[in-house]
Amino acid sequence: LLFPAVTESGVFRNAQLKNIVNLTVSYYDQGRALIYHVFKDYKPKKIALFYQNDDFGKDGLAGAKAALKEYNFTQIIELPYERNQVDFSSQAKKIKEERPDVIGFFS
Repeated sequence: LLFPAVTESGVFRNAQLKNIVNLTVSYYDQGRALIYHVFKDYKPKKIALFYQNDDFGKDGLAGAKAALKEYNFTQIIELPYERNQVDFSSQAKKIKEERPDVIGFFS
C-alpha cells in the first residue's frame, strides 16, 4: 500500500506492516519538530498542548513531550479534546486561566 492518508499515526508505523510505504513523517516526529522550532525561536515559560484524545493526537503529544523532556521543561498544560467535539469552552477557559506563551495543536 503506497502512501495511505493515515500513516502518520503510530498505529501504522509498525515493523510487522511490511507493505506500507509512508510518504510523510509520523505525528510523533511532527510533535518533536514543532517543539524544537518553538525553542529555537522563542523562550517560553509555559506551553499548552491542545490534542485530540485518541491515537492520532496522542502520538503528536508524545513526540512534543519527549522533546520538552530534552529541554527539562515542565510547565506543560495538557488540553485534551474528543474526536468530533464542537464545544471547546473548558479548554478556552483553561488557556485564559493559565496564560501559556505557546499553544501546540495536535489533532
